[in-house]
Amino acid sequence: MSSKPRISPFSLLFTLFLLCSSILASAIPRPNAPIRRSAIEYPPYWSRVTPREPSPLVKRAKTPPVPSVDDCKAKLTVPRDKSVFYTSKVQSSAEAWAAANGGTTIWTAGLTDFQNDLAAQVDQAIKDGVETWEELVDRDAFFVNCSKAFALLATGQVTAVLPAGSDGKPSKPDESFFTIYEWPILSDPSQTPDITTITAYVGNEDGSAPTGDGEPLCRN
Repeated sequence: MSSKPRISPFSLLFTLFLLCSSILASAIPRPNAPIRRSAIEYPPYWSRVTPREPSPLVKRAKTPPVPSVDDCKAKLTVPRDKSVFYTSKVQSSAEAWAAANGGTTIWTAGLTDFQNDLAAQVDQAIKDGVETWEELVDRDAFFVNCSKAFALLATGQVTAVLPAGSDGKPSKPDESFFTIYEWPILSDPSQTPDITTITAYVGNEDGSAPTGDGEPLCRN
C-alpha cells in the first residue's frame, strides 16, 4: 500500500502567499491615464486673451530683465516737433510721411537697435540655459513699455497717421497700441505737458505718404 503524499509547511505557506498577493493586486485600482510627472509645473503662460503668471514656486529672475518704461525712455531719442505715431494698418504710410518730413517714428527713435541688443541677450541666455523671455508675455511687455515711453517723450508738434474711419476722417481703432497705450498719454497734459498740438492724417493702405493739412486731435 502506497502512503499519501505529505504537504510540507513551506509549500502551504508559499501557496497562501500567492493567493493573498493575487487578491491584493486585484483590489488596487489601476490608473487609466499616466500620472503627471511632477506636481510643480509651469502653468500655461499668458496668452493675449487670458493672462497667467508662472507658479511662484518656479518663477525666477529673467535674463535680460524686461525693460521698464523708464528703461525704454533712456534708450529712445525723440527730437522736439518730430514724433510720428501710427497704427499697424498704416505703418508704411506713416514711415513714408516721416521720411518726407523729417519725422521720427518709434523705430527710428532707437527701438530697432534696442530690440536687436535685447534679442542677442535672449539668444545668449537660451544657449546658457538660464531663464529668459517668454515669447508672448515678455515681448509684448517690452513693446507696451516702449510705446508708453515714446509717448511720454513727445514734445511740441506731434503727428499721428491713422486709418480712415467710416466718415473718412482719421480714426483710433479700439485694439491698436496707439489707442490703448499711447493716446491716453498723449491726450493727458499732466503726463505730456510739453505737447503743443497733435495733428492726425489719414494713412494710405498702399504705403504712400498721407497728403493734405491733417486734422487736430483734441487733448483732455
